[in-house]
Amino acid sequence: MSAPATPHAALDRAMHANPDVLLLGESAGRWGASTALLATHGPDRVRDLPISDRGTIGVAVGMALGGKKPVVELTSTHRLAAVARLPCAVGAPLGVEG
Repeated sequence: MSAPATPHAALDRAMHANPDVLLLGESAGRWGASTALLATHGPDRVRDLPISDRGTIGVAVGMALGGKKPVVELTSTHRLAAVARLPCAVGAPLGVEG
């Protein structure tokens, strides 16, 4: 099994085991190892999102707060800036709800 296919095989097993697990990302399911995930699990669980790493992280945080288990696949060069948003994205709603 190739290195890029290994994480997708693990994700495939997790998606089969739990219907709340889904894949989000730029070009998710359009090419590479994630095309098999799209064919197996459908567009409701493998979601191709626009090129906006911060937006993708925000969507994933919202879904996680709602009980889903999103796995984010980032492919751009601004990954660290998007990941740096996590504490703010998670902390703000939790602080509001108290």
